[in-house]
Amino acid sequence: MNFFDKNKKSILIYNPLSNVGHFDSWCAIFVKSLLTTGWSVCVVTKNSQKLFDIANYEIDIDSSRLLILDENSVIKDNFYFNFCREVLNKIKIFEFLERIQFPIKPSPLNDARSFLKRVNNYCARMITKGLNKIFQPKLIISATNVQAFANDINLAIKRLGTPPNVVINMYVDLYAPDSDVWEIFAESMQYKWVGIHMDMTHTLVNRPYWKSAALKTIFTINEPAPTASGSDFKGMNYQWLPDVTDISLPVTPSQITMQIQKRANGRNIIFLGGAIGGTKNLSLWSELVFKADKFKWFFVQIGKIDYGTLSGADLAGLQQLLAAKYENFYYSDDYLPDEAVFNEIVSKSAVVWGVYRDFDRSSNILTKAALFSKPIVVSKNYLMGKRVNQYKIGCAVSETDVNDVLDAMDWLIAHPVSADNFKNYAAVYSTQALTEKLDQCLMTVI
Repeated sequence: MNFFDKNKKSILIYNPLSNVGHFDSWCAIFVKSLLTTGWSVCVVTKNSQKLFDIANYEIDIDSSRLLILDENSVIKDNFYFNFCREVLNKIKIFEFLERIQFPIKPSPLNDARSFLKRVNNYCARMITKGLNKIFQPKLIISATNVQAFANDINLAIKRLGTPPNVVINMYVDLYAPDSDVWEIFAESMQYKWVGIHMDMTHTLVNRPYWKSAALKTIFTINEPAPTASGSDFKGMNYQWLPDVTDISLPVTPSQITMQIQKRANGRNIIFLGGAIGGTKNLSLWSELVFKADKFKWFFVQIGKIDYGTLSGADLAGLQQLLAAKYENFYYSDDYLPDEAVFNEIVSKSAVVWGVYRDFDRSSNILTKAALFSKPIVVSKNYLMGKRVNQYKIGCAVSETDVNDVLDAMDWLIAHPVSADNFKNYAAVYSTQALTEKLDQCLMTVI
C-alpha cells in the first residue's frame, strides 16, 4: 500500500492524548486545516471514531487524502509472518514423535496421545502469539514514552508504504527530559518531524529536543518561546500557533441546554466548564455563587472534577455550595457528551468564567468565548488577562477578590463588548488563521 503520493505534500499526525479533554476536537481542526490546504493526511490516534465524533463536523474534503490508524490497527509484515506460520504448521510435536516411533502407550489413567496433542496445541498457540507480537505489532500511542512515539511512526510508515514529508506530534509536553532517552529516540526517528509544546513556561526547561536532528520545529500556543533560565534551545526553531477551538453546534438543541435555559428563566447565565481542577478556582467560584444576586444570575458548573488537585478552600467551598442546594446553581460532575453541547452552552451564556488561579498559559475557553461573541472574566495576572485587555473582549480581575468579579460581571452586562473587538480577536485566533500559519510553517520544513 502506498497511501502518500511522492509528488504531493503529505503529513502524519500523531495524536497521543486522544480520549482526553478537547484534544480530539483540536486534532480534528488540524486535520481539516491541512486537508483544506492540499495535504494528504494520515492520523495515528487512540480512538479513530472518537476523533471525529467529538469534533462533530464533516470532513468535506476528498476522503481519499485521509487515513486514520488507531491502537486497534494491526501493521502486518506479511512475508515474514506467513513464512513463519507455514513453518510452524509443518512442525507438529505429536506427529514428530510418531515419525521417530516414540513409544506411546495408552493408559487407563492417562492418555499419552491426548496429552501430547494438548502440548502441541499449547506450543502452537504460544509460538503464534509470539509471531503476532513480532510480525503483527500494534500501535502503542503514548504521550509519555518518546521511544513509543518513534516506534509507532516507523510502524505506521510501514503500513503507508511511502513516508510522509513530515510528522507532527500534537502534544510533546509529557515526554521525559532524560538526555539518554532522547539520544536513543534520535537514532530510531529518522523522519522529519515537528511537535506542539503546550506549556512552554513550566515543562520546556532543559528539554533536549535538539538531540533529534530530524526535529525541525517546535510549535507553541502561548507567547513566542520564552528565554527561561535553564532552557537550552540550541538554535531550535520555535513558531507560534493560535490557540484555536472547535465551535460546532448540535444539529438540534440539546436537552441539557434547554433544561439550563428553562431553569435560568431569563437570568444571566455564567458558565464554568471543562476539566475542573485546582486552577479553575472553585473557592472563588463558590464564594461568587453565594454572594451574587440570585434573581439576576444563574450559575452553571459542568465538568469532571479532579479532586486531587483542589485546595482545601476549593473543596470546602464546593461542599458548602452543594449542601446549600441553591436554585440558581446547575451542577454536574461529569463531562458533557460532546464538544458541540459545550459550545451550545457557551453560546447561551451571558458571561464565561475564566478567573483561573495561578494559570499563566493559554486556554481555548478564551478563544471559544470570543468566537461566540461572549464576554469573559479572567485573572488579570497572566497571559489570558493580557489578551483580554489587549482585545477588550471581557474583564481582567483579581483572582482572589469576589467583589472585583461581581463588579466586572455587572459592568459587562451594562456595557456590551463591541462586535469589532471580537472580530479583531477572531482574525488572529480563528481556524482560518491557523490554517494559513500552519501551512506556511510546514512548507518551510519540507
